[in-house]
Amino acid sequence: MIVPRKGVIELARILAAEGGDIRLSLGENYVRVEAPDFLYLSKLIEGAYPDYERVIPRDLPRYLVVEREPFRQALSRAAILTNEKFKGIRLNIERDRLRILANNPEQEEAEEELSVEYSAEGALEIGFNVTYLLDVLGVIEGSRVRMEFRDAGQSVLLVDPEQAEAMRHVVMPMRL
Repeated sequence: MIVPRKGVIELARILAAEGGDIRLSLGENYVRVEAPDFLYLSKLIEGAYPDYERVIPRDLPRYLVVEREPFRQALSRAAILTNEKFKGIRLNIERDRLRILANNPEQEEAEEELSVEYSAEGALEIGFNVTYLLDVLGVIEGSRVRMEFRDAGQSVLLVDPEQAEAMRHVVMPMRL
């Protein structure tokens, strides 16, 4: 089923305040959520749910593992000096080292360096919208993040190495 975004946000708000057990019912074109103190109905979006498995990259030959919180903090600092419109950052990945680079039209630059575990011999430079990476790092709960790559032009898979099958995140790189 596909529930409209506004419906999910409203339901999450109600459930956060309500707590307790709910009863969920699905109809042909609606979802119904019942609790002792409220009844929630929402129309469903018509159509087939997208085949998300097709966009998850497979057999990626390169990966890096980095501590999640230092990575998130470094990206947050670098984001301050990105272009307001594109929010692009560059990741330069070499053996055991990740450099995060950002700049903007005012010629301001940021550079951060982190230690990582990197699987490949050759260096890789790849660009991202920093907002997308920060969104992913905000929902991964583990202490480390694994980024899997093929090359700088294809989707990147981000996972918590300890729960790789539980939650997978796909981020498309951007040209900088």
